[in-house]
Amino acid sequence: AMALDLTKNYRNYKKSNIVLLFRNYVVEKITDTEWSITLAGPEQSPFAGGIFVVNIKLDGFPFKAPVFTLKTKIYHPNVDENGRSGRYVGDWIKRAPVKNIVQVMDKVRSLLIAPNADNPMNVQAATDFKNGTWEQKAKQWTNTYAK
Repeated sequence: AMALDLTKNYRNYKKSNIVLLFRNYVVEKITDTEWSITLAGPEQSPFAGGIFVVNIKLDGFPFKAPVFTLKTKIYHPNVDENGRSGRYVGDWIKRAPVKNIVQVMDKVRSLLIAPNADNPMNVQAATDFKNGTWEQKAKQWTNTYAK
């Protein structure tokens, strides 16, 4: 049964990888349950022009929410200084059931476009977001760390 599970995981990985490539994500499979995904900052955000690397741990996925770590430094209300997105993102994914890695990455991308300052991992970024000063600093960090 274990060999069958690994074969199924690999087929799902190959299928997801093709879709992710069409959406301009670059996927590197570290293990069966840990992937590194590179994405371009969304055009309609202060992250436009940046390249961001996200590590995703898929232990128990899709029954358990994936764990994200941004390897690229980013100034974002929902990401702490160590790149962790915290429980908010996991809870958000659980509320809107996600069945595959493509949907997970689409949610990550939409979070870059529309941060949630009400559940911050970075309190200063959330304060700046509410005060209207966040976007300028997020662009500066993108230019400094994501090029």
